[in-house]
Amino acid sequence: MLAVNFFSRFRQHNYSYNSNGNLLTLHRNGQIDAADPPIAIDDLVYTYDEGNQLQNVVDQERHPDGYNDRNPDVRDPDFNYDSYGNLIADRDKEIKEIVYNPACRASVRQVSGRQAPEPSCKDSF
Repeated sequence: MLAVNFFSRFRQHNYSYNSNGNLLTLHRNGQIDAADPPIAIDDLVYTYDEGNQLQNVVDQERHPDGYNDRNPDVRDPDFNYDSYGNLIADRDKEIKEIVYNPACRASVRQVSGRQAPEPSCKDSF
């Protein structure tokens, strides 16, 4: 496991990776006001399945300015994939359906129960 610590006047980032290069943890601090000391806004833990696909991102800090973990139940994965390994749903971003054209370009079809707009030609290339 590789751990890195980056510090600046405004933020401190600590993160770690597994032997496959996947992010395991990310701790971020931020400042609300320049006069205030940095405060913790994220304490993220990333989990992967046996096939090396991201399953969940859990924010243990739950600060309102940090990561919005809309699916905190780790028994229900945040991310779903098709048989080719393409991401087809992201519960943390409330993306219910992602479809791919024959060139493997993605289009978001449904977000939070509403139909997403059809992509224009410029979005497809």
